[in-house]
Amino acid sequence: MSDHAGRAATGLVGALLADDGTRPWAATAARRLDTVLASMPAPARAGLRGAAAAVDAYAFVRTGRRLAALGPGEREHLMAALGARPALAPVLDLLKVPVLLAAGTERMLYEGARGPVPAPPEDPPLDCVPAEEWPARSTADAVVIGSGAGGAMAARTLARAGLRTVVLEEGHHHTTASVGRRAPLDRFAELYRDGGATVAAGRPPLLLPTGRAVGGTTLVNSGTCYRTPDHVLDRWRTTFGFGLAEGMPQRLDEVERTLRVATQPLDVLGDNGLLALTGARRLGWRAAPLRRNAPGCKGSCQCVVGCPSGAKQSVQLSVLPDACAAGARIVTGARVRRVLV
Repeated sequence: MSDHAGRAATGLVGALLADDGTRPWAATAARRLDTVLASMPAPARAGLRGAAAAVDAYAFVRTGRRLAALGPGEREHLMAALGARPALAPVLDLLKVPVLLAAGTERMLYEGARGPVPAPPEDPPLDCVPAEEWPARSTADAVVIGSGAGGAMAARTLARAGLRTVVLEEGHHHTTASVGRRAPLDRFAELYRDGGATVAAGRPPLLLPTGRAVGGTTLVNSGTCYRTPDHVLDRWRTTFGFGLAEGMPQRLDEVERTLRVATQPLDVLGDNGLLALTGARRLGWRAAPLRRNAPGCKGSCQCVVGCPSGAKQSVQLSVLPDACAAGARIVTGARVRRVLV
């Protein structure tokens, strides 16, 4: 990376982390970002570096100085101004994942050196078979492609109905213990397709990181469980004639019970969440912490690379064990390229 690009990356990391110099691990996160980018496909690397340069140029236009030359408060105001511009906000979204991944790795390495990490609980059993050990030909009543949120629920429903069900998953099975033993950066390339750089085309384009493991994207999301609003269900029913919308509230109740969804306690909220609640209270707005499927969350801030404590009830801990108990089997390392009928 050139000196100019390096300074841009340093300023960007400091701005996104709101670094005030009090966290030792934050100072080296910019160097770690190079390692994150190296794990991505070349087009993704070029796009991310271009986005970082764009943010740096935006800072120069607004302030006459580059990001790295701004103080913490100035960076904070700049990021707020950038995020408020619809045309530029997606640029920040594109940059957050690799920056937070780099920062999370540095933080884990720093804090891990200060003391032992408690052993995680043992995961529920799954019937997983690597693709190389699966027969070349086999039969089933139902084949489910993907073991993420939709695939897991489909597999559980089919298996409980008595159908011989096989789930094909492109990625591998990562236990809570194996996640906790590895630094976030070491998990990243394995847990995401295309290095987490999948983009959904549109205006604006959206970063859509896709999980590649048993549990799918639920393994690497933040655990937020946003219930489908009533006005959306009404539109599905009246505009599109979507009959299933009639019983959706009851189905969502069942999903939330399975995933152990609850309001996030305040003790593990980050500063951004606490500031949002304070601002809402002063403005007289109604606000509360998000509902998440993470009972007992330890606040490790590693949701996007697998929960190291097993608190987040992604589907490989909550739904797939039920599916396997009902007879479903999971083939790992099996990428489906074509469906022949």
